[in-house]
Amino acid sequence: MANVSYSLVYEGELTLGRDPLEVEYNLVTFFKLPQQKVKALIDRGHGTLKRNLTLPAAEYMQMVFAEVGLKVEIYHRTLANEAQPARGTKASKPSPKRATAIPLHPHRAAKQQAKARLYPHLFTFTGSGSEYFRIWFVNLLLTLVTLGLFSPWAKVRSDHYFYANTWLDGHKFTYHADPWELMREWSTPTLAALLWLNIYLCHPMVAPLLAVAMLPIIPWLVVYSMRSRAKNSTYRYVQFHFDGGYRDALGPFLLWPVLALLSLGLLLPVAIYRQNAFLIGQSRFGKVRFSFNATLRHYYRLYLPPVLLVLTLAGALGYLYLQLPAPLSPQLRLLLPPGLVLGALLLVTYLGAAGANLRYAGLSVEKQSFISRQRPLQLFVHRLKYLLLMLTTLGLAYPWLRVARARLRAESLALMAGQGFKEFIEQQENMGQAPTSPEFELFTFSNAA
Repeated sequence: MANVSYSLVYEGELTLGRDPLEVEYNLVTFFKLPQQKVKALIDRGHGTLKRNLTLPAAEYMQMVFAEVGLKVEIYHRTLANEAQPARGTKASKPSPKRATAIPLHPHRAAKQQAKARLYPHLFTFTGSGSEYFRIWFVNLLLTLVTLGLFSPWAKVRSDHYFYANTWLDGHKFTYHADPWELMREWSTPTLAALLWLNIYLCHPMVAPLLAVAMLPIIPWLVVYSMRSRAKNSTYRYVQFHFDGGYRDALGPFLLWPVLALLSLGLLLPVAIYRQNAFLIGQSRFGKVRFSFNATLRHYYRLYLPPVLLVLTLAGALGYLYLQLPAPLSPQLRLLLPPGLVLGALLLVTYLGAAGANLRYAGLSVEKQSFISRQRPLQLFVHRLKYLLLMLTTLGLAYPWLRVARARLRAESLALMAGQGFKEFIEQQENMGQAPTSPEFELFTFSNAA
């Protein structure tokens, strides 16, 4: 059995329930393969994907391809070209006839290595814009007719649709909030907003002072929204929880944002890092708490250069404006606002996508971790396209915009879990965390879209 090599061969079969277009997209996105080659492979129905692998590597790659939707077989041959089938493999053969498999047990160390490996479990979104349009249009009409009283029911209907169409490892998420309970919970912030609006209309000079006095409410709103989302969310009947309190949220959502503003953005990476650490570190899946492993250095690497760029551009534009002897030309005045809007949209999109990737890179739950591969340029084109559609359709394209955003967000995210992932989920299920509960949107940690 010396000098045995293994190959992965695709023979035209997809994993159960997978659509060819979905598999093609997963291969292009996850493996960074050219789309033309992937399409040709699926249309042809056969092809050798990997050669000269060890048995543990072949088994690992077989599971990876199965996760993205491609069913592959393992073949091996010796240097003498003699078929020696291993357990769970098929022998490479010089003739079209398939050899009979003979069991060959791998070493115990190889088994332990395979068990310790992390395999990608891809998120998928199966909703469509036309389906959601009907839900959104009815919600809009009823909200207008009832002067906003239907808003809790509209939120529950929309969230239930998006959660029910988000899948992980063959199971969908669930959401079942009670609209009446949401209405009671929304009453306090709604009354506070109406009070501020009334004071602003009657006494405009007092309203800014009142707005500053109401800043301590922001941490309370964050804690309330996270608790409400978590308690109304489940995955495979396991409920999510959020344990953060108001005092814990004062620093990340009040103190550090104020310091970031006073420092002209130089402390912005600290504020965002503290917020993510609070939101993730205080969240639980069943009995297991999420961990946040990113460092402040990573956040400074991402956010400090854009802050310095914005400060430099603002200073340069202010200097030019003061030094110009005459007003700006009409052509420049016409081109400057669209240019600034596009530049701001590109910067916000880049920070949103890169920030989400960084956030998920630091997120883990027990031995499971996450990988996010949002592409800033793809997201920018998506936003620009749907911004134009929103303007030309007077907002009627919003359902398609939201569905496309959810699909991009889901398909760029993968859960990296070992072979003990199913046992981990079953253990949480057996603890009886959510006999009647809903689903937690893992995208809660992402504000990138």
